[in-house]
Order: sequence, then structure tokens, then C-alpha cells
Amino acid sequence: MSTPSKISPADPPAPVPPELERLKSMLDEATEQRKISYKLVFVVTVIFQNDNTGAAEDATLFATAMKEVLGIRDINVFKHVIPVDKGAPDYWLFNIIKDVYDISASCIGRKLLILHFAGHGYLDGGKLFLAGGPPEPPPETPQQPQLHLPNLQYQQAIPWSLIKKVLLDPTRRDPTGILDVAVVLDCCYSGAFDGPVVPKLGIGIKENWSRTIEVIAATDGDTTTVDRRSTNIRSTFTQRFVYTIRQLAGQAGSPPVTLPRILSQLNNHTRLENQKPLPPSPLHSHQKPYATYRFLSGHAPILLPTTSLQLAPALDRPTQLHPTMRSTWRSKSHYALFQVRLPAEIQEESTIKIINWLYKLPTDFDVEVLSVHESTSTAVFLIASYADMGMLYRLETSGLCKVQRISENIFSRNLLDTVIDREWACAQDVQKTVAGHSGS
Repeated sequence: MSTPSKISPADPPAPVPPELERLKSMLDEATEQRKISYKLVFVVTVIFQNDNTGAAEDATLFATAMKEVLGIRDINVFKHVIPVDKGAPDYWLFNIIKDVYDISASCIGRKLLILHFAGHGYLDGGKLFLAGGPPEPPPETPQQPQLHLPNLQYQQAIPWSLIKKVLLDPTRRDPTGILDVAVVLDCCYSGAFDGPVVPKLGIGIKENWSRTIEVIAATDGDTTTVDRRSTNIRSTFTQRFVYTIRQLAGQAGSPPVTLPRILSQLNNHTRLENQKPLPPSPLHSHQKPYATYRFLSGHAPILLPTTSLQLAPALDRPTQLHPTMRSTWRSKSHYALFQVRLPAEIQEESTIKIINWLYKLPTDFDVEVLSVHESTSTAVFLIASYADMGMLYRLETSGLCKVQRISENIFSRNLLDTVIDREWACAQDVQKTVAGHSGS
């Protein structure tokens, strides 16, 4: 009689399939994003007066696109041109930053700043500087194409370290509300930007680091962009960014727009462009640079409030509540644990539908995704209050999935572990019974 194999509870768990990790990550991101709504969204574009790259056209294009896609009014769009007779760091501090914090203080609530820079960029000691125009180089001709000259002495520059210090401090407290920042950099070496130093996790860190700060850049930290006036250029990074955000915002049924999604679309397009066969050139590289993105602070990427995004508002509550309805009178809230089972393998379409459904829930409907597991189909475990459970059944009535109520009157968030452990123990008992019958 053969000895049946035994599985010890101490054995390490099987690795989680990547598709399950991705689904859990996307659902967690959606639950965080739906908690945030912006009282004000405003745009700041920055160029240098002595720019010689055509950045002024890109700044205008970017501002126009943000007004259209995000529904921003002209009064909330600030176009800064740094004069040639002003020190760039001083202008940044006393003009640009002043505008930013003046408008941020104009209302109470969470705000979003979208900052765009187009122009030159260079490295000094490995540090990024945003620069104005150098002396005008000779025009490009077919016989003498223009070469990139990284060692030209730029007339004006703003160190990235100054931008980071006064604008991107994740622990900055504002009495009028949190200011989130999304930065778009269109210049050479723009991927060399660095972020804040993340402290070790501890008490209060999550609350102190509640600002969301993101940067998307035209290149990595070692690469130049193609000169805007070169005959080798088809579109600038700003132009491709604008085209992509318009395309994503206009897609019916797609999840809302974030910088990571824009990055993915941009780099997918760049990859296809770089795969096209082109005649060799000793003077120009036909390889287009790949964009760079970094999530510097916050809990989830910024959900850009496009005009096509219709998040559900908070439910209207009566101002005068019956005494038994007051939170001070009620006992601790009861919760219910749900299992949402997808009748097939994980698919992009079903994931997008669940995410969009989460975005449609009112903000005071608190839903938490506890875990995602794979069986004959895919199960998503959620916990919700009794007041919210009716919303979950909308998924079932849409035919997307089946919702099974596993347990009620839950006061401990550890119940899910108990449920999983019980199912695991039952599975082991069945396995031992089958092994015993096969060996007898």
C-alpha cells in the first residue's frame, strides 16, 4: 500500500497567477480613486521667452486640449512665459508658485494642478534643469542637418530640485485642502527627474503622505528628444500626449483616464513606430524615445476628471435625522461578506465593467476588495455594510456575475481568513479520504 502524500499547513502557498494580482491591483486602485473628487482643476503651462524649439505652440495646444477634455474654464488656465530679463528661479518662486497657491487657496476642498513644461532640458552633475534657448544654431539644410549639442550654455534654467522642493513636497499641509499634482515634461533628459525621499512606514505616515504626485516625461534620463524643427520629427511628445488623452477620453466603455494608461498607449505606439523599417542615416536616429512615468506619492494614480467621466455623487442626506438614525445612537455598523464570481476566466472586458461599476457607486457607499481567488472561475471577495449591499446585486442583475452572500453580522475583518481556512481544511479532509480509499 502506497503512503498517501500529505500537505502540511506550513507549506508555502502556491504563487498567485499574474492575472489575479493584476485584477486585485486594478480593483484596489479603483476603490481608492472613487474616494477622491476635486473641487477645482487648473492648468499651468511654462515656457521660456527665448525658447527656440517651438514650445509656445505646444503649450497652447496642451492648454486647449485640457480645456476640452477636462472641461476647464479659461480662468483656470495659466500660461507662463519666463522673460529673458528675469532670473528663472526667482520667476518660478515669485510668479508661478504664487499663482499656484493663490488659486489653490481660492476654495476649500481637494484640488488638482496639471503642470506642463516644454522646451530644453539638460543635465549638470546628473541633475535635471529645465532651460530656455541657447544661442540660435544655424538652420538645418539637407546638406547640413542640425545636430544636438548638449554642451551649449543655456541662458536661463530652473533646477528640478527647486520645483520638487516648493511644489512636490508630499507632506505639505494646506488649510484649504490637499493639492494633487500631475506634471508633464517635454524636454531632453526629462526622465532624470527625481522624487521625494520616502520615509520609513510608521504611525501617521499614510495620513501625511495623502497628496498624490505623478510625473510623466518625454524620455528617460539619458535620452534627448528629437528637435522640434528637425525634418526627422513627425510629432512632439506634447502632441502625442494630447492625441492620446483625447483618444482615451473618447472611447465608449473604457475605464477612465490615468497617466499610467496614457504612458502605456504612448509607448505601445512608439514601439510600433520603431519597428518600421526606415533607411539608415548616420546623422539621425530613427528610434523614437520612450516616455517615462513615476508615481511619487499617494495611494493610487490620479483619476483625470475627463468630461466623459461621470462619477456618482454622494447621496443626499436629510439635515434633520430621526434620533434612531443618528450615528451616536446606532450601535457599531454591521457588515456582510460577499463573493462575486465571474463565470469565466479573467478578461479585460469584465474587469473594465467591474471597475466602471465601482466608479458609479456613490462616494458614501464604502466597498472594500478583500482578495481575489481562482477556482473553476474567478472569485472576488468584498465586504460591505448592509446599507450598501443592494448596490452589489446590480452586478448580478446585469448578467455579469453571480453574487453569493457568505456571512452576515460581521464585526471582524479577519472573518475572510476564517472562511478560507475552513475551505482549505475541508479540501484537505477530502484529499485524505480519497487517498485512503485509493490505498486500501
